[in-house]
Amino acid sequence: MAKDEASMKEYNVQFGVLTFLATMLVIFGHTGISLGTFEWLFHFDTFHMPLFVFISGYFFKTHDICLSNMGAFLKKKIKKLIIPFFVFNLLYGLLAVILYYKFNFVWCNGNNFWHYLIVQPFTYGTDFFGFNSPAWFVLMLFWVELFVYILYLIFNKLKSKHIIISMLTLVGAFLAIYISKNYEKTATIVFATRTLYMMFWVSLGIIYKKYLEKHDNLPSLLYFAIIFLIQFAILIINNGHEMNAFIYNGTFTQNSLITIILAINGIALYLRLSKILCDSLGKRKLVIYIQKNSFSVMMHQMFGFFLLNLIFFKLSNFVSSISFNYDGFRSSQFYRVYPYGHPAFDILYVIAGLGVSLLIAYITGIIKKAFQIVFSKKDL
Repeated sequence: MAKDEASMKEYNVQFGVLTFLATMLVIFGHTGISLGTFEWLFHFDTFHMPLFVFISGYFFKTHDICLSNMGAFLKKKIKKLIIPFFVFNLLYGLLAVILYYKFNFVWCNGNNFWHYLIVQPFTYGTDFFGFNSPAWFVLMLFWVELFVYILYLIFNKLKSKHIIISMLTLVGAFLAIYISKNYEKTATIVFATRTLYMMFWVSLGIIYKKYLEKHDNLPSLLYFAIIFLIQFAILIINNGHEMNAFIYNGTFTQNSLITIILAINGIALYLRLSKILCDSLGKRKLVIYIQKNSFSVMMHQMFGFFLLNLIFFKLSNFVSSISFNYDGFRSSQFYRVYPYGHPAFDILYVIAGLGVSLLIAYITGIIKKAFQIVFSKKDL
């Protein structure tokens, strides 16, 4: 009980709400739901991945960076990100093999098991076995934080290290977009553009915490007016064309300046929304549980969608309002069923993706505790 109270005192309520909102945006983006998200003007893909990395940057500890601590840093990140990724990549890979060879599911890459298990994570770093395709973010975050750590090792003794690194990573973000637009998207190019672009958002999170947060006190009406005016101005400059940044495969539809401004503007929007929502959402157990298990949501939401489709498949034999296309189910991981042809049923996919992800997080939590008990007894 005392431990729980201590952890709650350390809990950053605003950034807990911000992580919760960012996590929900990912699921909304994969289910097509945009109600209440301002997606009509602030397209998810322009900012929601930089938002996640910005949050990581906010909590990035720069005060204890030194060469002697690098081993501990790597150990922590490998334990938190890399090992869980490869465990679930293996499990989903085995499921993909069964689905491909027994039921002809072509989207899960079960015919190329070893490549997507071992090679793909270290080359393009995307797709994998379909079920865990959004987990590209996990591997990307590992490399981005590692390279930012190395930059701090290089510049650690300089007084203005934070500003220098933020400027260097900003140049890197501009360079990433230039490379993306001018070079063929080989595995090396995709890795380089994705990493270079996202390093800036870690740095911006650090800068915000150290220099900007204390000045983030504009009245909300003025704050939102500025953000929306900037967004509309960019929309006009862009002739109303859709604006995107598909970071997972290193594709940017705008020039470097507009791409970065769009991401900053989107982050700014949700920073203020999270501050406003602190009192109503900040201490709710479900919100805290979701934000603490954002890794699980990234890893398992597609599996939740898949299980819901299986339920629809079974129900379609008995319920005439459910029209199920089995070939569509086997050919695309984004296949969706709309009873009565109504898109409002997208909300069921949100519930399934979130519910299954949180259930798996709960189960893995129990397994981890069991292992800790077993190994602590062995030490005795």
